[in-house]
Amino acid sequence: MSYLSDNTSDNTKNSISNKRIWDKVTLVKQTVSQNITKGLSKRPKLAYGLGASMISLGLLFVTVGAKAEVKPTQVKQYVSSMKQAANAKNLDKISELIADDVIIKITRNGKSATLNKSEYLKRLQQNWQQSDNYSYSIQVSDVIASGDHVKANVVTKEVLNKNGQNQVYITESRATLAENNNRAVLLKAVSQVRID
Repeated sequence: MSYLSDNTSDNTKNSISNKRIWDKVTLVKQTVSQNITKGLSKRPKLAYGLGASMISLGLLFVTVGAKAEVKPTQVKQYVSSMKQAANAKNLDKISELIADDVIIKITRNGKSATLNKSEYLKRLQQNWQQSDNYSYSIQVSDVIASGDHVKANVVTKEVLNKNGQNQVYITESRATLAENNNRAVLLKAVSQVRID
């Protein structure tokens, strides 16, 4: 049931919604404080309640803090920055474009691997070291906003020259980008890699 009419402005709805969230946060803080002073060691149910209250408090803060949306200009900037950083073999810049908790699932020739950020960056650096010449291009399509992130189809093309022969790696991904410090970063990718 909604307490707000359809005529209520978005700003009014947001301020009422934010006030309700902060009222709940204040109530949780008061409950936690009261439970601590009552002595949790003698009351296991209260200890469980405190744990649940603290988890709820953490979830409320995460929910309030995670409202930033990825803007179309941030997606364009991500594409441009990723292309520039990869072609310059700038690992630090690429690292800035990838979330610390990224999950990258790669399938190639029927074999799959799940990589975290450091594993992905290590593999990328190894490719650079094994290549005499390297080029990178990226295309993004079918961008769909979904809450505080966007999902997109991403196709990258990497050309590596090894021992005088070019190897072309085409990676097709369904990627999730999130906002971090006013820019888009890669949060998740499910990728298929093929060598042309």
